[in-house]
Amino acid sequence: MVKEALETALKESNYSLGGTGLFTSRAAAILASEDFNECIVEGHNDCSPNANCFNTPGSYLCACKDGFKDISDVPGRECAEQCAQCNFQGECVTEPDGSVGCRCLQWFSGNRCQLNLRVMLIALVTVGALLILLLLLCVVLCCLRARRNAQDKLAQVWGLVISI
Repeated sequence: MVKEALETALKESNYSLGGTGLFTSRAAAILASEDFNECIVEGHNDCSPNANCFNTPGSYLCACKDGFKDISDVPGRECAEQCAQCNFQGECVTEPDGSVGCRCLQWFSGNRCQLNLRVMLIALVTVGALLILLLLLCVVLCCLRARRNAQDKLAQVWGLVISI
């Protein structure tokens, strides 16, 4: 795959290196390449120690091991150990006073990571929308009542005018 891409790029540039006056041999058969395994060579991947590294052609992928959960945007780079004390939504950490605390995953909060902030946000938006709809309904009903009262008063005035 890398070999074919390199051969294509060289052919398209008429075997010029970077558009300079330097040229490569036209014998593409000398291009021999093998995939480099970033996973087995230390320092050539940035996977968390708590993640598995998977070699792919020209690159690699990281994924947190069982019992660990991603806490970053890029998979397998930061893996927190899940613990029951933190409701499996955070990492157990030892505080300076010796007590065990929690470092919660993204979108979780509370001293034991018991609050799901996404659920709370959805509930807050839903309650807010319902309150706005209720307020609009009250305004419409008040306007209709005021209009009906105005029509009743107008009918009374016309009734007095006609009777005179």
